[in-house]
Amino acid sequence: MSNPPPRRSSRYESWSRRQWRTRLQAGAGSRSPRQAVNNKVTPISSRRRRREGAVNLPTPQRRRVRREPMLGSSVSFPSRRGTSPYLHRGVPGQIPLPPPTPRPSRSGSPSGRSGSGTTRKTGGQAQNRTGSAVGTPRRRRRRRLPVPAPLLPMLYGARLAIAGIGLSAVAGTLMALWTPVPSEGSLEPRESVETATPGSLQRSLGRELTDLTSQLQELVAEYPELTPGLMVLDVRTGDYAQIGQDRPFAAASTIKIPILVAVLQAVDEGQVRLDERLRLEESHIAGGAGRLQDEVPGLELSVLEVATSMMVESDNTATNLIIDRLGGMEALSHRFRGWGMQETVLEDWLPDLQGTNQTTPRELAGLLAQIERGELLSMASRDRMLRIMMLTENNGLLPRGVGEGGVIAHKTGNLRFMLADVGLVDVVNGQRYVLVALVERPEYDDRAVELIRELSARVYGYFAP
Repeated sequence: MSNPPPRRSSRYESWSRRQWRTRLQAGAGSRSPRQAVNNKVTPISSRRRRREGAVNLPTPQRRRVRREPMLGSSVSFPSRRGTSPYLHRGVPGQIPLPPPTPRPSRSGSPSGRSGSGTTRKTGGQAQNRTGSAVGTPRRRRRRRLPVPAPLLPMLYGARLAIAGIGLSAVAGTLMALWTPVPSEGSLEPRESVETATPGSLQRSLGRELTDLTSQLQELVAEYPELTPGLMVLDVRTGDYAQIGQDRPFAAASTIKIPILVAVLQAVDEGQVRLDERLRLEESHIAGGAGRLQDEVPGLELSVLEVATSMMVESDNTATNLIIDRLGGMEALSHRFRGWGMQETVLEDWLPDLQGTNQTTPRELAGLLAQIERGELLSMASRDRMLRIMMLTENNGLLPRGVGEGGVIAHKTGNLRFMLADVGLVDVVNGQRYVLVALVERPEYDDRAVELIRELSARVYGYFAP
């Protein structure tokens, strides 16, 4: 080379000068090497050469070298004057290569196919001719065995089945996420509800339980000042016992049982939603039992909350809210007649202290029997009704006669001249019966309480001896 390398930085300047000086003293790399003076070489820049009239030395062109494939252990690359252009001048251009990895023969012994010749063993270790150790032979890749032709259809069928199951699971999940879930109040009944007709209770009655009727008549004879109306009905068989079953009585709060059936039936028909909000008005507020009479008009409650308060607390204000929502007293009386309750009428708002609203023991017993058989309500509404009636707070009448293990869902009624309790009792042995006790009494006579308790105990003892 004739020109010095370009200056890059002070860090590499000394090294560059030393390399340039060494190449000029050796006389290699230039066709017209410069003569050193006093063993010193002073590089002349292109500016000084132009100023002094010096002639620029031609820069040797780098020849393109065609590399041969590296098949041997070492391959010499051709270079000018026996030197490599990639190394320092005067250094042989030999690039040592790593020995090739021999491929194992079929007999298991390694054999090299490179240009270095065969391998030999020295001291228990395989070596090639250059003396370098040969690496560990690679294992052959095992070929996959072909699948027999008869198994191919089964394999494809299994793959399709797995893919179908996966797609079905994904589609079901997407459909479940996409389908909106209706609220509880907007659920439509899925069960088939049978419609009761007039006289259906009379046709469903079985035989009369004469021995039970005799026991009840003996008990009633001990209270001559009281006028009871009794009806006992075995839900499973239809067998019954009765005293004064067709005599009209003041319904008191027992009228709330058919009102609850009416509102749940309207829910099943889609006319009312359980989460629907009802607004309390001044005209709804009534005295007597319940806490809603102390609330400020304008309060909004759901239908389910109002119906529960009507039964559990016997709230008269809540009852008037429900009556108003269902269309009034005449609309409810018409609905009662459609169930076969001809003597049950609703003619006054609650609390009805005069006893204008009336019913009979037979019709109340028949109503609960129809509910138990699923003739008027869906199964969901029936279960909801019985759960609400099991929460009745007044447990001083029929529940006192129910033995250990028995469960009762009931509703009481109380006026100054009348006391009542109507319930569905589940006996511990699996039997289930309806008991209706309506008792007319002298004003606030507590002997009616004793009579209803003893009647309940006698009937429960008959079904659970």
